[in-house]
Amino acid sequence: MFQRLLLITLFGLSFSLSAQEDLDFDTIRGQLESLSVSKEVLDSINQMAFGYWNSQPDITEKYGRFTLKEAEKLNYRKGIANSNSIIGTSLWARNVYDQALEHFLTALTIFDELGEKRRKANVLSNIGNVYDDQQLFQKSLDYHRQAIPIFNELRDTLGLARVYNNMGVAAKHNGQLDSALHFYSLSLAKRYEMSDSVGIARVLNNLGVIKEQQDDYNSGLEYALQALTINTGSHDLNLQASILENAGGNLRRLGQLALAEAYLDSAMRVAKVIDTKYTQILVLEELKELEQAQGNYKQALEYMNQFVELNQLIFSEQSQNRIDRLELQYKTLLKEKELSELRSQQTENRLIRNIALVLVASILIIAFLIINRQRLKIKQNKKLLDAEKEIAQKDAENASLRENELKVELEQKQRELASYALNFVQKGQLMEELKDKIDELRNSVDSNEQKHFNKLIKVIDGSSYIDREWEDFKLRFEEVHHDFLQALKHAYPDLSTADLRICALLKLNMNMKEAARVLGISPDSVKISRYRLRKKLGLSTEDNLNDFILNFGMSVN
Repeated sequence: MFQRLLLITLFGLSFSLSAQEDLDFDTIRGQLESLSVSKEVLDSINQMAFGYWNSQPDITEKYGRFTLKEAEKLNYRKGIANSNSIIGTSLWARNVYDQALEHFLTALTIFDELGEKRRKANVLSNIGNVYDDQQLFQKSLDYHRQAIPIFNELRDTLGLARVYNNMGVAAKHNGQLDSALHFYSLSLAKRYEMSDSVGIARVLNNLGVIKEQQDDYNSGLEYALQALTINTGSHDLNLQASILENAGGNLRRLGQLALAEAYLDSAMRVAKVIDTKYTQILVLEELKELEQAQGNYKQALEYMNQFVELNQLIFSEQSQNRIDRLELQYKTLLKEKELSELRSQQTENRLIRNIALVLVASILIIAFLIINRQRLKIKQNKKLLDAEKEIAQKDAENASLRENELKVELEQKQRELASYALNFVQKGQLMEELKDKIDELRNSVDSNEQKHFNKLIKVIDGSSYIDREWEDFKLRFEEVHHDFLQALKHAYPDLSTADLRICALLKLNMNMKEAARVLGISPDSVKISRYRLRKKLGLSTEDNLNDFILNFGMSVN
């Protein structure tokens, strides 16, 4: 009893410290392992660890893996399932979907065997959430639907409220807005049954988002304001920021720009306090549109730059998390190998010592010892052979791990290149819109004042920013398509820098309008450049320029 109380106190203290500073989990784990852990204590640890899956998923996973190890020692099936479910949740929170599914499916099998219906239904819904994040929406809805009859049988109002809300999210992501409204309404009814104010506010906000997507901005604003009123005083700052962003977006679309800006500024302050980058991105996008609607193009451009920078930061963080996880898995494999070799060495030492004792004990059984020793050698040779096979298997797994790591890195670079190209097009589009506005203002003033606007248009038409952007774009392009431009230049020495730019944009499958925005020229100029490029490449009228560039790139790569 004393050890259990001490363990729970120690565990609570660890979480208290982890909220304030970087906690040395290995020290805590050493103290936990020194105690005798019972099934009851494992359940308590799992329950407390689960409370941190959203704010500190890495801490939740560490304790989940500790309880899984201890539950396996005790052959505690329910504890094994609980630990797998907790680990799966923490992995899902960090977008490690394949491993999250593996742990969820393990938990689902055990809960089904044990007849743990409520836990089984929760895991089914969690699996649905994983598939939703992977954009496998139909599969997501199928798993959620499997959970509904179980929650109905158990009369679990909270479980039904959650699963209906999750189904609404999946339907929304799949573009099925009417279905999303239906599921959210079912969830809202369950939340009202429980008088769950935070849950009610969350679902109302979700309904407001759907109405906004359906261009029903008045209803969207009404839902958002109801959610804001109900959530006032709540400690859920993440929800508070989301509601404020939703309200600001609807107000902007209704033309109430000053009020919209106030709500969006509040949303940004809350999002920065809790460091919610996704909400900050949504707010920055709304603020950019708001400033553009007011004609504040300089401020709009600044918000768009912040949007792109934050978006790229999120991509970088996700990539780094994947790399760190692969590195951790590799270190774990090495540690397991070292422990296996150590146990093998200890076993061999014990065998040698026992043989020596037997030899000293009696000379009469030498013949028996010789035969026995031969048998031991055969066993040892088999163990060595098994160890060599295991090492070979580990090497193959490590090679596969490295291959997967390189694949993840290439996919990340491709996403960054696409994001950068989109940013390039958006900046070009914004510059065109800015030039059009300046041209309108120039036409509305007398000829003496028009010269000032002419200077602005010349600054915008200047190619210096395009050249700087192009160099950055070229670096990212060559990271994905190695030596493509060099090989093209080598094969066709007459190609100019402008020709190579056109080839790079064709490689990204951009149309003439998008290419014109990137290059800062008119679509007609792009058309002329493409005609000259065809002549330099020696293509006939029957040859397709795009196919030629794509095939040339494939042969190079």
